[in-house]
Amino acid sequence: MALINVQSSEFPLIRKNRNIYVDKTDYFYRLIRAGGCSSSTFFLARPRRFGKSLMISTLKAIFQGKRELFEGLAISKEDYDWQSWPVLHFDMSTTTGETLERFHLRFQDHVAAELARFEGIQLDAPPEINFARALRQLQEQGKQAVVLIDEYDAPICHTLNKPELCERIRAELANFYAVLKANQAAIRFAMITGISKFASMAVFSGLNNIVDLTYDPAYATMLGYTQEELETNFAEHLDRRAQEMGLSKADFMAGLAHWFNGYRFSGDSEESVYNPIAIARTLSSSKRVFSAQWSTTGRPSTLTTFLRRNELLEMDFDQPLMASPAELETPSQLAALSPIVVLYQTGYLTIKGYDATYDNYILGVPDEEIRRDLNAFLCELAIPDDAQRSRLNAHLRYAHRDLFLRADLPDFYAKCHYGATEERIQEYNYQRLLQAFFLARGFEPIAEAGQSSGKRADLVVKLPDFIYLFEFKTDGTTAQEALQQIKDRGYTTPYLHDGRPLVIVGLSFHKGKRELQSIAYEDLPAQK
Repeated sequence: MALINVQSSEFPLIRKNRNIYVDKTDYFYRLIRAGGCSSSTFFLARPRRFGKSLMISTLKAIFQGKRELFEGLAISKEDYDWQSWPVLHFDMSTTTGETLERFHLRFQDHVAAELARFEGIQLDAPPEINFARALRQLQEQGKQAVVLIDEYDAPICHTLNKPELCERIRAELANFYAVLKANQAAIRFAMITGISKFASMAVFSGLNNIVDLTYDPAYATMLGYTQEELETNFAEHLDRRAQEMGLSKADFMAGLAHWFNGYRFSGDSEESVYNPIAIARTLSSSKRVFSAQWSTTGRPSTLTTFLRRNELLEMDFDQPLMASPAELETPSQLAALSPIVVLYQTGYLTIKGYDATYDNYILGVPDEEIRRDLNAFLCELAIPDDAQRSRLNAHLRYAHRDLFLRADLPDFYAKCHYGATEERIQEYNYQRLLQAFFLARGFEPIAEAGQSSGKRADLVVKLPDFIYLFEFKTDGTTAQEALQQIKDRGYTTPYLHDGRPLVIVGLSFHKGKRELQSIAYEDLPAQK
């Protein structure tokens, strides 16, 4: 049984170790042929840990003529000539810095180290001049260069919370990337990757020959695993993990899809892909349950630095969200970025469809892993106290429901940071935050907004041993009156014969003070 690669994004190492490699070289061959006709520079944006670095490493091996590494892969069956080209590979994720001086040092060292591999290149000038010299010198030697730039936007995304520093770094990178346009004749092929497009328009403004693959339906599944690729390449591991988890093959595959399959990168492509790192980590795990994999490798710095300045509380991630192609593809100013755009660029939303009538992408959360992490992030923004969130979780069990309702919930709302629009806080906002708390823990709360009006409590949460029904009030209605409304309007009726006891809860908030004013609850035994 071939081993699964979990850590390395180095194509030669994966092949030499005989690890599983999901063959994407047919896509790369098509790009190389297209680039050879027009000396094009290609650009691709995808979320972090989605296979971009492995793609760059594979392209590097192709252009270095390492034919032996591609035996049996799609490109080996084509008429590629396996000529060796000088490859300039820049990994910009190694050049991030908290200050301009630190960025300068890392950027200059990285570029110099890459160019020093070629004899006679002068390295006594700024990076963009050294880069241009290298391209021209190689051209004078009768050699066109291949330029591979991975994570082009890493230094920019790393400093989004420092606008002045971010702009200065962006300007310096723009000078460096402008070398690509000025030396097109010296370049055989160029590929640039990143997680975002919101920096690309400013950084690449002078690069008029760039071919953007980000939303191209022909390359929508170039990264990530399709259902067919998953079943073909990991068949033995899928059988093994299903058995280890005590699931039928059908149930295991359904769970895997629910947790990790849902990314779409084109409005014109119906096929979704699995998150590749999530698949590798899940199939290499010994856990008997599905759990977060991609999100546990760390949230993107773009998300954590930018979205802390935005209001997310009123967004319902379980409902379709809309964004125009212009918003997603060519956002102008960083300060004008909407939370929806940032969530999409960082992989927390994906394309679910396209509304041709209004020329809008329909966006949604890709999978269960992201849904939980997104709601956990929302809770962290609103409730920064880790210990408090841990207490809420610990007391959630029925045995501690008095502590959860009498102590934890008032403290939960008292310490809540609602954001810049606190004067607009309404009943839904209090409901949304508690809903996010339950969603982050894998429960399935049902919001009244998604049901027939007046037919269900504001929030229904089914836990393993009991069911909560919450009614929220901000109009001066007391918690006891909210509790009585649950009874009078028959909100409990759909759950009386569920077999689990019910806990009905009324919550009354003071509109002016924005705090939980009173709480009332009652246990209803399960009925047979």
